[in-house]
Amino acid sequence: EAAAAIEKMSQSEAFGQAFGRAALGPLKFGADLLTKPADTVERSFSGIGNMLDRVGAGLSNTRADRDNVMESLLGVSDTQRQLAVDLDVDPYTDFPPLAERLKQMAGAMAGGGLPVRAGLALVPGGVGIAVSSVASVDTAKDSLRNKTAAQVIAEAKSTLASLAIPPETIDRLVENRNYTPADLLIMARALKRLGAENTVIFVDKAAGAGSRNVAFYHRRRAQILAARSNELGGLVAFISVGGQPVNTTRNGTIVAAFTFDDIVWTDIQQKTFAAATAQIRQIRPGSTPVLAATGTITPLA
Repeated sequence: EAAAAIEKMSQSEAFGQAFGRAALGPLKFGADLLTKPADTVERSFSGIGNMLDRVGAGLSNTRADRDNVMESLLGVSDTQRQLAVDLDVDPYTDFPPLAERLKQMAGAMAGGGLPVRAGLALVPGGVGIAVSSVASVDTAKDSLRNKTAAQVIAEAKSTLASLAIPPETIDRLVENRNYTPADLLIMARALKRLGAENTVIFVDKAAGAGSRNVAFYHRRRAQILAARSNELGGLVAFISVGGQPVNTTRNGTIVAAFTFDDIVWTDIQQKTFAAATAQIRQIRPGSTPVLAATGTITPLA
């Protein structure tokens, strides 16, 4: 839907006019920098304070940064983030058609002087974006719109550090390129909201994500644990069962909440659940663990 909205924008007359001016963007910036340096720096970096914060964040997160320095100077990265957030999608999306359209549109809008809100207002019938709040960037919009990748990652690191996560574990997570800066910030905020003891168990597991799909799975799971904690009995701590982080509730019940689409009773599931149940009974003899899933479970399962 976001890619389709950008396509509509590209067909508008205002976009055509902006695109015609876009080629002059880098040259005009260079001239302004020579004749009006103070105004130009303020326009590009939203003030010296934010500029220094961006530089400091970038230097302290060199292995985690995702923004391109020259594109940041020309306003492309800022515009791309603003456009993506207003479309309710990840500015650092790994979906190629959307990522390419965001970059092209942001470049034209930044160079042509077309504000993001003005461009979106010109789309016939509106952009028509409607996504589930638990999956969107809604909880982190202001940070994702106004901060560079390095600044966003610095905020995520600070949030995780407040949960007593060791620095080396935090570094493993933020340097894992399977996560976008938005993933890291949203996941960190969700874990902070959950406020469970031993959150390091979850973060340590998430830091080892070996693919983009697994990384997104951990982000989604953190969001759902935070959003559904109360209805699951109040998730107060993490424990490790079979190498997976699960939770305990206020009354001591062990709850394994996962974002499964479907659970069917195959040989793998049978062995996994049998082993997990055996380990849970060793940890909490006589307890009745709870499995919570977002999808369907077959009658046999």
